[in-house]
Amino acid sequence: MCYFKENGELRSLSYAIISEHMKHDINAVYEFQTHLMDFFKVALSEITKVAYFSDGAAQQYKHKKNVLNVSYHEEDFGV
Repeated sequence: MCYFKENGELRSLSYAIISEHMKHDINAVYEFQTHLMDFFKVALSEITKVAYFSDGAAQQYKHKKNVLNVSYHEEDFGV
């Protein structure tokens, strides 16, 4: 789900990925992010900032590669 402001009004845009890939490791997350960012760059041509949030599952933050992935977000996706 993407939340953004347009003409001062809060709006949302959703995106779903359906995959047979059952292993949701860092490589899968990165691949999903790639498709997601491509979609958002077209749908929201003036995108300048991305903020990720989670349902709070602790195991997502216990893996150093997840933090590394987010730290290279601008370099990888230009945002």
